[in-house]
This record gives sequence, structure tokens and C-alpha cells, in this order.
Amino acid sequence: MPIDAEVFRRARKGNIRAAISVLSDCYPQVYRLAYALSGRDDVGRGIVKFVMKRGLKQLANWSDEAAPMRWCQHHTLLTVRRAARYEPDVAHDTLVRGAQTDNAYYAAFIRALRSLPMQQREAFLLTHGEEWDSRNLATAMDCSTEAAANHLKEATRSLSALGGQFYSTFTAHMAQTYKSLTPSEELVLTNVQFGVKRYLWPRKILRLLELILVATMVAAIVLFVWKVYPKLIW
Repeated sequence: MPIDAEVFRRARKGNIRAAISVLSDCYPQVYRLAYALSGRDDVGRGIVKFVMKRGLKQLANWSDEAAPMRWCQHHTLLTVRRAARYEPDVAHDTLVRGAQTDNAYYAAFIRALRSLPMQQREAFLLTHGEEWDSRNLATAMDCSTEAAANHLKEATRSLSALGGQFYSTFTAHMAQTYKSLTPSEELVLTNVQFGVKRYLWPRKILRLLELILVATMVAAIVLFVWKVYPKLIW
């Protein structure tokens, strides 16, 4: 569901509850993207924290209700690319560990997926995991729809050749495992609340102190004028 316009407006103004609502909508997808594309719990966790923290800093600059999700999708992919040097161990790969299959060749299928060029890997995972079309892929991957379609085509060609008669089965297992990475509502709320309050509360306190300082200065000026020039007051 799209973010409510009024909630988004209040979030941009720094309302804590509204900011939690907006970021909570984005968090599950950022989590799936980070953990599935990186293949590692430690790397995925770091990517989620980094993207959500930067998202909070960008909140006031987002132009419309669709902007938070677009921004989070794109910057999650960019951050995953920067962390590409941290390769997962196939036995603990996030797409292998939780897979509901005992087919020993499935791990080899995921290993082959990891060996693809980054954009081919992204196109394949996000098409089957998030069920994105070429337009969504192009926006998140920062390329044309034609390029996104070509990346998917090449990935499909390579993996179908490897998977053979098991290609469809392995792809279905991968998609199911991808979706199983979705964090619980409790985890989402806990992590988002912590991040938003940690970021926004100090700013609210600073703003309050600024207002108190201004009010104190105004009161001091009025008191000074009243004492020095009482006739001006009365």
C-alpha cells in the first residue's frame, strides 16, 4: 500500500510517529534486498543500518509519497554493490541456509547465481524474489528498461543451462527462500523505532533549546527597555 499523504507530510516535518510509519513501510524490502543480494547476515545487517540511517537524513527532501521506497530500493542496491567484495560462504548463504529442499544441486545453483555479473544477479533475484517488472528493475538498478531486460535474459540463459530440468524447481525454491527473509513486524518496529528516536530526539531537544534561548533573549530585551525607557512601554 502507498504511504498515506498526511503521514508523509508529518514525517517530513520531523514527527517521530509519522517517521516511524514511513520507514517501517520501507524496512522489510530493504532487509530482503540487503540479505538476499549480499548472501551474508553480517553484511546484510550493516547494509540495512546504513541505508535506513541515510534515509532518515533524506526524509525532509523526499518529494512525494512514492519517493521513500524508490530511494531505499536504489540506495540499497548501490550499497550492496559497494560491499560485493564480502562474498558469502555457500553453506551459510542466506538463499541456501533456509531453503526448503534437500536437493544437493540447489547450492550449486545459488553458487552459480553469485558468480554472475552484479546486474544480472540483481535482475534475476529481484524479478523472481520481489516480482518486479522491467520498469521497477530499471529504476532500482539505475539503467534503461532495455538494459534491465537484457541483464535478466543473460542471467536466465546462464542459470537455465546449469539447472537443466531442475531450473524451474531451483528458481521456485530460491524465490520462496527470498520471501522467507522478510523480517517479523516486531523486528521491524523495534529497529525502526530505535533508529528514528535516536536520530530525531536530539534534534527536537536542540530545537526546543533554541526556542527557549530566543524567548529568553526577547524577554531580556523587553525587560531592559522597560527599565531604561519605561515611558516607551506605557
